[in-house]
Amino acid sequence: MSPSLEEASSRTDPKNKSISDMPITDTYENSADTACIDSERTLRYAGALCAQGKSAQAKSMCSEIFAADPTRADALTLLATIAFHERDYEGALDALRRAARSNGNQAVTHFNIGVALRELGRFDEEIAAYDDALAVHPRFFEAWFNRGTVLRATGRHRDALASFDEAIAIRPDCAEAFNNRGNALGDLRRYDEALASFDHALRLKPDYAEAYNNRGNALEGLGRYDEALQSYEWAQRLATDYADAHWNESLCRLLVGDYAKGWEKYEWRWRTGTYAQGKQPQLEKPLWLGHQSLLGKTILLHAEGGLGDTLQFCRYAALVAARGAKVVLEVQPELRRLLSNLDGVDQLLVQGEPHPPFDFHCPLMSLPLALGTSSDSIPARLPYIAADSQLVAHWGQQFVQAKQRLRVGLVWAGNPRLGIATSRAMDKRRSMPFSRFAPLFELPGIDFYSLQKGEAAVAQLTASPLARHVIDMTDGIGDFADTAALVEHLDLVIAVDTSTAHLVGAMGKPVWLLNRHDTCWRWFRERRDSPWYPGVMRIFRQPSAGDWDSVVAEVASALRLETGMERVPD
Repeated sequence: MSPSLEEASSRTDPKNKSISDMPITDTYENSADTACIDSERTLRYAGALCAQGKSAQAKSMCSEIFAADPTRADALTLLATIAFHERDYEGALDALRRAARSNGNQAVTHFNIGVALRELGRFDEEIAAYDDALAVHPRFFEAWFNRGTVLRATGRHRDALASFDEAIAIRPDCAEAFNNRGNALGDLRRYDEALASFDHALRLKPDYAEAYNNRGNALEGLGRYDEALQSYEWAQRLATDYADAHWNESLCRLLVGDYAKGWEKYEWRWRTGTYAQGKQPQLEKPLWLGHQSLLGKTILLHAEGGLGDTLQFCRYAALVAARGAKVVLEVQPELRRLLSNLDGVDQLLVQGEPHPPFDFHCPLMSLPLALGTSSDSIPARLPYIAADSQLVAHWGQQFVQAKQRLRVGLVWAGNPRLGIATSRAMDKRRSMPFSRFAPLFELPGIDFYSLQKGEAAVAQLTASPLARHVIDMTDGIGDFADTAALVEHLDLVIAVDTSTAHLVGAMGKPVWLLNRHDTCWRWFRERRDSPWYPGVMRIFRQPSAGDWDSVVAEVASALRLETGMERVPD
């Protein structure tokens, strides 16, 4: 089995290609010497059968050889190769581990054990297998390379960088190693160094589309957006159907306000393989992107992203209905009650429920393209979401004292969506530790209320000595309808970039957004307000990556003004 490499090419995490195609012709590289001519010939014949697709016969021969001569680890290696071709990764792992026991410490066997473990999603064991390979053969380039890739995929970016550096020390002519090194540097927000690494990869391999794409990511991190767009375009010239480059271009264009090209390119998201929301639904009716008349037709609008995406883009339902359509809206279960009376919706479904008959469908985040939304024509009539009056009254019973102090809701973390690497990495950047709110609790005249959900984030509150400063009613929150009813009793919500911020904005209530330095495209570059939530949203931005202290200090100053504790300069 010969090792092969992964090339990392996505916006935030490796785009996983095949780690090892395990070609048959290399399975004898580490075979033990034997005097058994018949078994040697039989093994080669088994290999030939495997190459012809006659895997059942090949497997039978390999098993017979190993039974007759337990020193023939190469028979087990061929069995593993066959199992890999059949996508039987457990079988491949079993054969490789038996080969390792039979033939002692063979570096390539440990490496391929790592390959099998990667396919099974057992990443910690995969890293250990590469470590075993490197203990036998410290200059095993492919082991360092794949080790760096899995370390990066599991969020161990500094260790990943060290692995790629070791790989480069062995093969300084490998463009792929410099490309992946650049991605690890980008994860660490060392964008200048990342850019240099991508440029070096391109000197080694001038037609390397993935490096141009990743170079664009680094340039965006440096705020050099025009150059980033040029880099994405170079990637597309080299590979016209390179979906990641088209989609990254779309995100950059949306960020700088070029909505015309941005929304058009955003349709590439489904083809990237790294889009956190998965694959485009395969529905029997045509996709509507604004070209056909909807008069008298039924259209299915379906949520595709996180809860915040649905809350932001469900506003378009009324505009679609205004074109004469009957609108069926499909949303996440958590939003069923909240959106049951959304303007323009004739029927509300929860994901997984049967669809009624319909003529067209459209994902919610394709509606800005379908309806020709520009940065100057964002539909922003607020509020477009309202809390249920009975729920508002119910939650009002929790506020037994007359309102004398400012009521402020707090949200400090998003949903990490642990199974999705790109979302997990983004959530680490947008979320902040609860303890960073400490300066706010020193301000008099304010009651703070937690709106935070999520086990790990809530655990920060319960374990903190600062918890005494926060009123926590979230045990009574069953879904977003409850959250909305609670928000109706607050004067202000201070939140990181999460679905709650969108909910509060959509309700037309004041919301202060605590925004990460590498902002999401929807908040533009340097604006302090949002055209998506005009008049109610105020944005507080990190001056540098990870600097939440400066953000909270600015918020504290703004709260002093809000409560009249700080005089506005003449």
